[in-house]
Amino acid sequence: MMSTLQKGKSLIGKPCKLEEKVNLPRLKLRGLPFDASEEEIKTFFKNFQLAKVGYPIHIIRGVKNKPTGQAHVYFDDEEEARKACETLNRKFLRNRYIEIYSDYIFNHNLTLVKEHVTTLMRDRYRKDNQ
Repeated sequence: MMSTLQKGKSLIGKPCKLEEKVNLPRLKLRGLPFDASEEEIKTFFKNFQLAKVGYPIHIIRGVKNKPTGQAHVYFDDEEEARKACETLNRKFLRNRYIEIYSDYIFNHNLTLVKEHVTTLMRDRYRKDNQ
């Protein structure tokens, strides 16, 4: 995981500079269809100005590179992110309603690592909890 981040690649293999996104306002989406694409998410946010970095949408993937149904969307402006959150929270993308949360923190890199470790631990100990 860390080697992927250190090489300057997103978790889906597209080149990006994480340092460009570190202090940008960010929304977290939950409940996405597992096969939702970046283009579909971009269309969902069509009335809002996304960040002008290389890839303003980051689909979160878990173990074996499978989508988790979650994503991060980056904005240049905190007010634009707030409006998008208020307007689109619990709206439908296909047949699923999407929960949107404000997820603006100082250093997103730590969050990426934490989410990955949480997913790994959840999968590792799933048998113990059954």
